Amino acid sequence: MSRGGAGVDTAGDAPRHGRRLNPRTPDIATLAFIVYAIRRRDPRWLMAAGAGVVVCILTSLDHGAYAMLTLLIAALRFTTIANER
Repeated sequence: MSRGGAGVDTAGDAPRHGRRLNPRTPDIATLAFIVYAIRRRDPRWLMAAGAGVVVCILTSLDHGAYAMLTLLIAALRFTTIANER
């Protein structure tokens, strides 16, 4: 069955069975890592957030850029926390 033009088959538009990863899931997990790192003052979680930023960039460039900006701000915040001690 075709909708648009001559000979365009849209049978592939049927919903696929199975679950897909929501594209925003890496963003939320990365932000959770950043918040946890700031709250616990543990830089290891910033490394996990850095890996999350890479996954965010691979899934969506704009969300990856936002996550990277947030991670940079958190890293700057971490340096001010370390300097206060």
